[in-house]
Amino acid sequence: MRQILLFAKAPDLGRVKTRMAPLLNQEQCCQLHVDLLRATLNNCQQVSGIETVLWVSATHDLFKTRPYSLFNLDVQRGKDLGQKMSFACQQALRDCEAILLLGADCPLVSADLIEQAFEAVAQGHDMAIVPANDGGYAAMALRAEQPTLFEGLDWGSDQVFKQTLAAADAVGLSYRVLPSVPDIDRPEDLLELKAIPSLAFWANAYLNT
Repeated sequence: MRQILLFAKAPDLGRVKTRMAPLLNQEQCCQLHVDLLRATLNNCQQVSGIETVLWVSATHDLFKTRPYSLFNLDVQRGKDLGQKMSFACQQALRDCEAILLLGADCPLVSADLIEQAFEAVAQGHDMAIVPANDGGYAAMALRAEQPTLFEGLDWGSDQVFKQTLAAADAVGLSYRVLPSVPDIDRPEDLLELKAIPSLAFWANAYLNT
C-alpha cells in the first residue's frame, strides 16, 4: 500500500495564512487555507491506487464535512513540524511500502509530480523530494523510516531543503530531486494560482490591489 500524508492546520481565525495580511483579512485567510486544502486533496484523488490520510493540527468541524470526511484523519503529534512528520511517517510505514508527505498549501504539486515521487522510491531511491521556491520543500516520498531527516532543521526557514539534503547525504541516502514548485504563503504567491482554474480568483485579488 502507498499513502499520502497530507499535513493541514485546522482553519482557525488568526492561525492560518497570517502572512497574507494586510492584503487579506482573517476570514479571507481562512477561506484561502480551505480552498488550497481542497485543491490539494483534489490532486491526491487523481492518483490511482493511493490512500490519502489527513494529518491535522487539531480537530475541527470542517473536517466532518465532505470532501474531508471521505478521508482518514489523524491528529499531529510532536513539539515541532519535524517531530510531527516523523511520527506520522513512523505510523504509516508500519503498513505501507511507501509514503508521501505533502503540505496542504501546495496545490501546484500535481498528480503527475506525486506519481513521479512514488515512482522514484519504487525504483530504489530512499527519498524523492519536491523543493519549494522559498527554500523549503512541498513534498517528500520515503520507503522507510528516516528520522534523521526531521531532526535539527530550522523549520520555517529558507534552509530546510538544503538541510534535508545534507542530512540525507550524511547517512548515505539516495534521492531524486523533482522540479520545484511555489507554496502559497505571501501575497505575491497568489499570482501562482492563475494556473489553477478553481483558485484563479485569488490571483485576481492580488492583481486588483
